[in-house]
Amino acid sequence: MTTAPAGTSIGPYQVARAIGAGGWSTVYEVSDVAGQRWALKRLRDDLGADAIARFHREVASLGRVDHPGVVRLIDAGVDGGAPYLVTPLLTGPTVRSALAAGPLPPEVALALVIAAAHAVGAIHAAGLVHRDLKPDNLVLTAAGAVVVIDLGLALGPEHSRHTAEDTLTGSVPYMAPEQIEDGTPSPASDVWALAVVLFEAVAGRRPFQRRRGSEEVAAILAGRAPGLVEVAPAASDELAALVARAL
Repeated sequence: MTTAPAGTSIGPYQVARAIGAGGWSTVYEVSDVAGQRWALKRLRDDLGADAIARFHREVASLGRVDHPGVVRLIDAGVDGGAPYLVTPLLTGPTVRSALAAGPLPPEVALALVIAAAHAVGAIHAAGLVHRDLKPDNLVLTAAGAVVVIDLGLALGPEHSRHTAEDTLTGSVPYMAPEQIEDGTPSPASDVWALAVVLFEAVAGRRPFQRRRGSEEVAAILAGRAPGLVEVAPAASDELAALVARAL
């Protein structure tokens, strides 16, 4: 499926521009008939049943969570054989882009992750595990809030994984050992991922980071990570203990 050009329509929405594209979908900035701007994510129309099932699962997951720190579902539909969903247009940077300038002060990093943890708690209360928490999926708003995005991999007990056998789904450096070993996540897996984000935000590097991806996986499975204070002396012993426990 080609990218929809500006001025064309997807359902009742008019495309302003493409924001980004991945292997499964394209995200657009769109406007509705009243001129209000939204983000619209449209699935490619040449994908199979697994991709469609995963997309519908994301729609259902977004509809189950009601928390200001979790992106809201505004609308969903099908256009030209391709399903789409609509959410608020978030224009702030992600935590990933905020870290491009270097590590954050420990107190700032902790405040951001605490805010994200409240949102993730609401996801867990809805019976879901996010499964893909990473700096790229935490958006900072102009008001200083944190919004968790991309519930495309969110999993509840009633869901199948919609992935091929023995295929890892998610971002490996932020995947807890149990996700890598047998693909069975729990709320604790999301806590582990938030601890990796917190460590990275304070230290400027991931706790298990290695030169090669395979070495990082081995370090994750073995639990080989330095203490936070070792690589970020500005961190307090209490913060280091918190991160170590969450890992």
